[in-house]
Amino acid sequence: MTQGIWILDSGATDHMTPFGMIFKSYIKRNKEKLIAVANGQSVSICGSENIVLESSIVLKDVLHVPQLANNLISVQKLTKDLNCSVTFFSTHCVFQDLTTGKTILTAKGQSGLYLLESDDQNKTKIISQQATSKTWANSQIWLHHKRLGHPSFNLIKSLFPHFFTRESVESFNCDICQLSKHHRASYPISNRKSISPFNLIHSDVWRPVVESISGAKWFVTFIDNCTRVTWTYLIKNKSNVFQIFVNFFCLVQNQFGKNIKRIRSDNGTEYVNHEFLNFLSYNGIVHELTCVKTPQQNGVAERKNCHLLEVTRALLFQMFVPKKYWGEVVLTATYLKWH
Repeated sequence: MTQGIWILDSGATDHMTPFGMIFKSYIKRNKEKLIAVANGQSVSICGSENIVLESSIVLKDVLHVPQLANNLISVQKLTKDLNCSVTFFSTHCVFQDLTTGKTILTAKGQSGLYLLESDDQNKTKIISQQATSKTWANSQIWLHHKRLGHPSFNLIKSLFPHFFTRESVESFNCDICQLSKHHRASYPISNRKSISPFNLIHSDVWRPVVESISGAKWFVTFIDNCTRVTWTYLIKNKSNVFQIFVNFFCLVQNQFGKNIKRIRSDNGTEYVNHEFLNFLSYNGIVHELTCVKTPQQNGVAERKNCHLLEVTRALLFQMFVPKKYWGEVVLTATYLKWH
């Protein structure tokens, strides 16, 4: 290969070149220093110095190794020095600044290698501005889809329409979403909503399979029928639901200046007990109970918990997080939904 072509090498610890003429000057080694190459041999390093590929792209401490056959760029060293990430595709790879998200370098795939070309003026050739822009937009769409808890791509488009100037929603399909959202048929959706916040609160308790790292075995949700804003609390026992509701009741009064008028729940003993019913009666709160084994009558809470669990599973699957962290992830899912 010519001296203007650089091979990206994920196994190299340093940038290296056999071509001494591309250095304007470099620091010669007084003592012979050897470096091991891929075939196991040790070859001599004559010197080192920085090489400018572009006005903004500098390869730091490039080693002059005359016995090499090609220019090598250390992927690890480049990403560290430039504070960037690299994404590999079948036809090319892209380096993006971690701070700005801007594409700073693109290398093309050829003969099983990723090659970076520079001309006589050390200007890097990229595949095309349009292709780079599209690749960047695609990566940003996936990045925000994962960060926001795997919402629909239609929602991503409504939040970031500028990412979809060259992309269509139909071209995106997330395997994690499909894996995390397997469940029985949805509960029927009701369009009837209260006319003002806190007129009606839906509540439900859910128990995941394992205990969370914080010791929680359950979580309870309170959903405002009017706004659908959700509050989620981790609890160690179902008997904690009463005290959590008292705290929530005080929160609504002090922070929003409102009183809860009605609460809808199932017939679980965490809701139907002497202490809970006395508190509701004393504060004039109507308790709406669903029929036995008819969770559809509290569909708002059931659907909300299903959605939170879908997002939780997606985040756990995506980042290979142990199941014992489900509690913290459920709280994260609630936060992502309403912020």
